[in-house]
Amino acid sequence: MVTDESMQPTLRPGDRLLVEHLGSKPAAPAVGDVVAVRDPEAPPRWLVKRIAAVGPARLFVTRVGVAVGQGAGPWEAPPDAVEEREVPSGSVFVVSDAAPYGRDSRAFGPVPVGDIVGVAWWRYAPRDVTGPIVRREPAAAPAKRAPTPGGSAGNRDAP
Repeated sequence: MVTDESMQPTLRPGDRLLVEHLGSKPAAPAVGDVVAVRDPEAPPRWLVKRIAAVGPARLFVTRVGVAVGQGAGPWEAPPDAVEEREVPSGSVFVVSDAAPYGRDSRAFGPVPVGDIVGVAWWRYAPRDVTGPIVRREPAAAPAKRAPTPGGSAGNRDAP
Protein backbone atom coordinates (compact mmCIF):
# COMPACT_ATOMS: atom_id res chain seq x y z
CA MET A 1 0.00 0.00 0.00
CA VAL A 2 1.23 3.50 -0.85
CA THR A 3 1.67 5.40 2.42
CA ASP A 4 2.91 8.85 1.41
CA GLU A 5 2.57 11.57 -1.24
CA SER A 6 5.98 11.04 -2.89
CA MET A 7 4.61 9.47 -6.08
CA GLN A 8 1.75 11.90 -6.79
CA PRO A 9 0.12 12.40 -9.22
CA THR A 10 0.80 8.82 -10.43
CA LEU A 11 0.03 7.19 -7.07
CA ARG A 12 -1.60 8.55 -3.96
CA PRO A 13 -1.76 7.51 -0.31
CA GLY A 14 -4.00 4.45 0.11
CA ASP A 15 -3.39 3.04 -3.38
CA ARG A 16 -2.84 -0.71 -3.38
CA LEU A 17 -0.51 -2.17 -6.01
CA LEU A 18 0.35 -5.48 -7.60
CA VAL A 19 4.12 -5.89 -7.85
CA GLU A 20 5.68 -8.39 -10.24
CA HIS A 21 8.71 -9.78 -8.43
CA LEU A 22 11.94 -9.22 -10.30
CA GLY A 23 12.72 -12.94 -10.55
CA SER A 24 9.48 -13.57 -12.47
CA LYS A 25 9.91 -10.68 -14.91
CA PRO A 26 11.66 -11.63 -18.18
CA ALA A 27 13.22 -8.19 -18.75
CA ALA A 28 15.31 -6.10 -16.39
CA PRO A 29 13.73 -2.97 -14.89
CA ALA A 30 13.93 0.01 -17.23
CA VAL A 31 13.92 3.79 -17.00
CA GLY A 32 10.36 4.91 -16.30
CA ASP A 33 9.30 1.76 -14.42
CA VAL A 34 7.65 2.22 -11.03
CA VAL A 35 9.36 -0.18 -8.67
CA ALA A 36 9.23 -1.31 -5.07
CA VAL A 37 12.72 -1.20 -3.52
CA ARG A 38 13.97 -2.15 -0.08
CA ASP A 39 14.39 1.01 2.00
CA PRO A 40 18.18 1.38 2.48
CA GLU A 41 17.58 2.82 5.97
CA ALA A 42 14.94 0.26 7.07
CA PRO A 43 15.31 -2.86 4.83
CA PRO A 44 12.05 -4.58 5.88
CA ARG A 45 10.18 -1.52 4.57
CA TRP A 46 9.55 -0.98 0.86
CA LEU A 47 9.66 2.33 -1.00
CA VAL A 48 7.76 2.87 -4.26
CA LYS A 49 9.78 4.98 -6.71
CA ARG A 50 10.38 5.52 -10.43
CA ILE A 51 13.62 4.49 -12.14
CA ALA A 52 15.41 7.55 -13.56
CA ALA A 53 18.65 5.83 -14.62
CA VAL A 54 20.09 2.35 -14.99
CA GLY A 55 23.83 2.00 -14.43
CA PRO A 56 26.32 2.53 -15.71
CA ALA A 57 25.24 6.15 -16.05
CA ARG A 58 26.20 9.63 -14.97
CA LEU A 59 23.57 12.12 -13.95
CA PHE A 60 23.13 15.60 -12.61
CA VAL A 61 20.70 16.28 -9.80
CA THR A 62 18.84 19.50 -10.64
CA ARG A 63 16.41 21.66 -8.72
CA VAL A 64 13.45 19.93 -10.40
CA GLY A 65 14.69 16.41 -11.17
CA VAL A 66 17.67 14.79 -12.79
CA ALA A 67 19.47 15.05 -16.13
CA VAL A 68 20.84 11.69 -17.25
CA GLY A 69 23.81 10.99 -19.50
CA GLN A 70 23.91 7.41 -20.81
CA GLY A 71 27.04 6.09 -22.49
CA ALA A 72 30.43 7.69 -22.84
CA GLY A 73 30.81 11.31 -21.74
CA PRO A 74 31.94 13.89 -21.03
CA TRP A 75 28.59 15.41 -20.11
CA GLU A 76 27.75 19.08 -19.66
CA ALA A 77 26.01 20.05 -16.44
CA PRO A 78 22.65 21.76 -16.93
CA PRO A 79 22.47 25.33 -15.60
CA ASP A 80 20.32 24.29 -12.63
CA ALA A 81 22.49 21.30 -11.63
CA VAL A 82 23.29 21.10 -7.93
CA GLU A 83 25.26 17.84 -7.91
CA GLU A 84 26.79 15.22 -10.22
CA ARG A 85 26.26 11.51 -9.45
CA GLU A 86 27.55 8.23 -10.84
CA VAL A 87 25.26 5.20 -11.10
CA PRO A 88 27.42 2.06 -11.14
CA SER A 89 26.69 -1.02 -13.20
CA GLY A 90 24.17 -3.25 -11.44
CA SER A 91 22.39 -0.28 -9.81
CA VAL A 92 19.49 2.05 -10.53
CA PHE A 93 18.79 5.65 -9.53
CA VAL A 94 15.20 5.98 -8.27
CA VAL A 95 13.23 9.19 -7.82
CA SER A 96 9.91 10.32 -6.40
CA ASP A 97 7.40 11.78 -8.86
CA ALA A 98 6.71 14.51 -6.27
CA ALA A 99 10.28 15.16 -5.14
CA PRO A 100 9.54 17.42 -2.15
CA TYR A 101 7.47 14.69 -0.47
CA GLY A 102 9.80 11.70 -0.37
CA ARG A 103 13.21 10.20 0.06
CA ASP A 104 14.85 8.73 -3.00
CA SER A 105 18.29 8.18 -4.56
CA ARG A 106 19.01 11.89 -4.26
CA ALA A 107 19.16 11.25 -0.49
CA PHE A 108 20.43 7.66 -0.21
CA GLY A 109 22.25 7.07 -3.52
CA PRO A 110 21.89 4.41 -6.20
CA VAL A 111 20.04 1.20 -5.33
CA PRO A 112 21.55 -2.20 -6.19
CA VAL A 113 19.33 -4.10 -8.63
CA GLY A 114 19.20 -6.89 -6.03
CA ASP A 115 17.30 -4.51 -3.70
CA ILE A 116 14.48 -4.07 -6.20
CA VAL A 117 11.55 -6.13 -4.94
CA GLY A 118 9.67 -5.84 -8.21
CA VAL A 119 7.93 -3.68 -10.79
CA ALA A 120 4.56 -2.21 -9.84
CA TRP A 121 2.23 -2.86 -12.76
CA TRP A 122 -1.39 -2.62 -11.54
CA ARG A 123 -3.32 -0.50 -9.04
CA TYR A 124 -6.21 -2.58 -7.70
CA ALA A 125 -7.60 -0.20 -5.07
CA PRO A 126 -9.29 2.15 -4.54
CA ARG A 127 -11.86 1.04 -7.10
CA ASP A 128 -12.26 4.43 -8.78
CA VAL A 129 -8.63 4.41 -10.00
CA THR A 130 -7.90 0.75 -10.77
CA GLY A 131 -5.78 0.02 -13.81
CA PRO A 132 -2.28 -0.32 -15.18
CA ILE A 133 0.60 1.76 -13.89
CA VAL A 134 2.02 3.41 -16.96
CA ARG A 135 5.75 3.57 -17.56
CA ARG A 136 6.80 7.13 -18.31
CA GLU A 137 9.93 9.18 -18.21
CA PRO A 138 10.69 10.60 -14.77
CA ALA A 139 11.19 14.31 -14.16
CA ALA A 140 14.44 14.07 -16.04
CA ALA A 141 16.07 15.36 -19.15
CA PRO A 142 18.90 13.93 -21.18
CA ALA A 143 22.22 15.53 -20.34
CA LYS A 144 24.01 17.29 -23.18
CA ARG A 145 27.43 16.17 -24.32
CA ALA A 146 30.18 18.56 -23.32
CA PRO A 147 32.01 20.23 -26.20
CA THR A 148 35.22 18.51 -27.19
CA PRO A 149 38.30 20.34 -28.44
CA GLY A 150 37.97 20.77 -32.20
CA GLY A 151 34.56 19.09 -32.22
CA SER A 152 30.91 19.79 -31.69
CA ALA A 153 28.71 18.60 -28.86
CA GLY A 154 25.61 19.10 -30.94
CA ASN A 155 23.98 17.27 -33.82
CA ARG A 156 26.29 14.76 -35.52
CA ASP A 157 24.61 15.45 -38.86
CA ALA A 158 25.47 19.14 -38.73
CA PRO A 159 28.23 20.24 -41.15
